[in-house]
Order: sequence, then C-alpha cells, then structure tokens
Amino acid sequence: MTYGEIRDAALMLIGQYTIASNPYVDTYNNQADYVAKIPFLINDCLIYIASSVRRLPAEVTLNPEDGEEYGNWLRFPLPDDLLDYRPGGLLVPDADFRRGQSTIWTHYKIEDPNFILIPKDMDRPMILPYFRKPRLLPLGGEPCYEEPIDAPVTVQMAIPYYVGAHLVMEDDAFRYASLQNEFENKLARITPAPYTEIQGVRDVYGLDDCWYDSAGPGGPYGPYYGGWS
Repeated sequence: MTYGEIRDAALMLIGQYTIASNPYVDTYNNQADYVAKIPFLINDCLIYIASSVRRLPAEVTLNPEDGEEYGNWLRFPLPDDLLDYRPGGLLVPDADFRRGQSTIWTHYKIEDPNFILIPKDMDRPMILPYFRKPRLLPLGGEPCYEEPIDAPVTVQMAIPYYVGAHLVMEDDAFRYASLQNEFENKLARITPAPYTEIQGVRDVYGLDDCWYDSAGPGGPYGPYYGGWS
C-alpha cells in the first residue's frame, strides 16, 4: 500500500472520506486537520510495530580491514538504521563447524550507541544481524500519494485502524475504542511464529573435541573429531 491508500482507508474508517458519494474537500469541517495528522501517525505506527510484534531484520558485514584500531580492538560504526540488536552473537559465514570452527562469535562489545568493538586478532569477516528502523514518511507537508510504506503487507493493512483511532480519539470515544481494538487484534495475528536453529552439539565430556550433527552420532555425518581453529 502507498501513503495515499492508507490515508484514504483511514478516512473511510472514520467516515471522513466521502459525503453523498463526493470526496470531502479540505475546507470542510476538520478535514484539513485530519489529513495533516496522518503522516505522523503512520510513522508512529511503523515505529511501534517495528519495535514490538513485527521487527524488520537486517544485517551488515564487518570486514577486519575496514575496522579502526582501538587498543586491542577493531572499532566499527553501527548502521544508521539500527533500531535494536538481534540476540545470538555475530555470524562467521566462512566458518566450518565440521572442522570445529565456531560459526557464532560472542566476544564483542558495544561501545556506546554508535560503535561495536571486535578483538583485533579476529581475521575473518563477520555478519552483525540487527533489527532496522522502517523508512519513515517525510513530514512538513503531505507526502506524495504514491509514497511507498516500508512494512510487510499484513502490517500495512493494520495501519489505517491505528491512524483512524487516533484521529477520532478526542471526538468519539466509542469509535476510538472500536478501531483501536481492531488494530490490536490485527497485531496479535501478525506476530511471527517461533522457529528453531539447528547446529552441531559439542561433546560436553570433552572426548577429543567430538561434535555430533543434529541427527546424533549415527546421523549422516556421524561424530566429528577435531579441535578449534
């Protein structure tokens, strides 16, 4: 959906889109005031959803040659669109866990909101997974009708209910509650389902650094005996 489509849908939900089949003009009643609030409300809704039920995954590669020396660390700037960190550490894409190499790197430090520190002796590229901010609509004037909305389609379909609820919040308590409840119901249905990640399991008894695949010792790969590298 575009900005214009969400704007029109929100106005329809509050009964401010047409009268006797004719579109409302900006000079009628509070129409211009409603329209002026919509870009901010869409942005507010995008941030609310992206920081709660439907986050936007992203990633950036950290190459050692691009890092700035910082004592015994390499310092990298964090992405400008970072909203929050994804748990689980950094991914080492060229690691081979069959040879005992760790595919997840957890020895790093966030130095303030702007930088991440990696040990200087780490000589492989790593991927920092994170959750990004949605691209927001420009404010200070009405956006273009065709301006795209940076969100999955299921999120886009929920936004008009949020916008409509906040447009009538001071005027119609019943309509506000109805629209807000429908918005919350839609949010509950777009929450991503849990998922699992399958990785090799190291022998906890330290038997020659033995690793097993997800199918167990008798699986297609069987146990692997090897050290860290």
